[in-house]
Amino acid sequence: MWITGVKMLKKLKIIYILLFLVSLLNLSAEGRDTKKEKLTPVLKDWKDTLLYGIGSEVMDVIKRIRESKERSLDKELLTVLKESKNIEVSKLILNYFEVEKNYSALDYATKVLDKYDDKPEELVISTLSYIGLIAKSRGKESDTKLREKLKKDLINIIDNGSTGLAALAIKTLGSLKYSDQAEYLLKKYNDSETDEKLKPEIILALGNMKSEKAVDELIKIVKDKDNDKILRMYASNALGMIGDKRAIPVLQQSFDDKNALIRVYAASALSQLEQSKDTIDLLIQGLKDSNWRVRLECAKALGKISAKAAVNILEYKVKHDPVKKVQIEALRTLGKIGGKEVTDFLKRIFKNKNQAVFIREEALSLLTDKDFVNSKKVIKEVLENSSKIYDKIFIQRIARIVSLKETKDSGDLLQYFIRSNDPIARIYALRGIAKNNLKKLYSTVQDLSENDPVKAVKKEALSVLKKLK
Repeated sequence: MWITGVKMLKKLKIIYILLFLVSLLNLSAEGRDTKKEKLTPVLKDWKDTLLYGIGSEVMDVIKRIRESKERSLDKELLTVLKESKNIEVSKLILNYFEVEKNYSALDYATKVLDKYDDKPEELVISTLSYIGLIAKSRGKESDTKLREKLKKDLINIIDNGSTGLAALAIKTLGSLKYSDQAEYLLKKYNDSETDEKLKPEIILALGNMKSEKAVDELIKIVKDKDNDKILRMYASNALGMIGDKRAIPVLQQSFDDKNALIRVYAASALSQLEQSKDTIDLLIQGLKDSNWRVRLECAKALGKISAKAAVNILEYKVKHDPVKKVQIEALRTLGKIGGKEVTDFLKRIFKNKNQAVFIREEALSLLTDKDFVNSKKVIKEVLENSSKIYDKIFIQRIARIVSLKETKDSGDLLQYFIRSNDPIARIYALRGIAKNNLKKLYSTVQDLSENDPVKAVKKEALSVLKKLK
């Protein structure tokens, strides 16, 4: 009997302990809830506005949520999306979910597409944009059913929707790479009843699908000079995306076309297809084209294939081309090609006071990107010469470029700018010190925070001190 009583007491003790622990957990949870409520009054206001506010108030809150990147109100946003009759509100929520790559509205979106002809067109457009991006970003085997359903919806819209909706559906079909629909799109392209406005979208979609089945048709489009130039341009672009070498001869022939934009698209496509001597020679010739857009595209194309044979003419373009964009692109292409010859050229350009400031600035940016340490000597040399004539703007630009580099080796150059008479150069130097966490310069920064004559520099220095601690 006594043993039984002891056992009973032990059981009761265990029960009391368990009850005590449960009560502690409840108190802890209540404390957390209370704390959460106290910490997020703004979120509570936003939630109430989403659920009970008028359209303009709801839209204002959605914009605030987007700016703050707050994710705790996704459930309420979805509720509003499903219930709201305000198209602008629905579009804004869909756009927010699209930017955040949030799958919450996927079920809603598929239902909108199912009954697209009963919905406002602008809502369907936003829905197509959302669901296309989501389907593309997920890309999992488990989404096979979603892709199949979406494909049927897209084809239905292409066949029966307005021109605007059909164009977006074709674009989505291509961006999601439904390559099994290439023949369907080719048939659509050649159908006499197809709206001419849809044909450029069909061509681009075939390119995005990388459909080899479309190559012969695309070559035919480029070859036929009676075709609209937009179709020929887009077909060249699509051939470049597909990457089939059967397209090379017709693209090379396009360099003789009278239309400059045809030549531009041919240059871009060729750079994606091959790096043969014939292609490089054509692109180099394109650098002499009277149309600056052709020269620009050829410079870009030569950069993609790192064509060393183009170094001499690219150097000439940097110094003498009448269009700033071409000069800059030629410089960048040289940077991609690289090598000692290019590095020496970049140094000469940077040091040349007769060159435009924007050219010298780009040359310095390329030099420091490739080899910051070995660029310091030429930077110091230029700074010493510039300080004699005090080229204020140029020194500021050098300071900005140096301040943006993530390297501990920038300390000595940043100290040079700290000593500058120009407050803007000093501010750039401070930002460079903060970016690279140069604690060894703490006392220098502290001195500026206390004694600099310019208020903006003092403020920047105080901000940097906090980051260095």
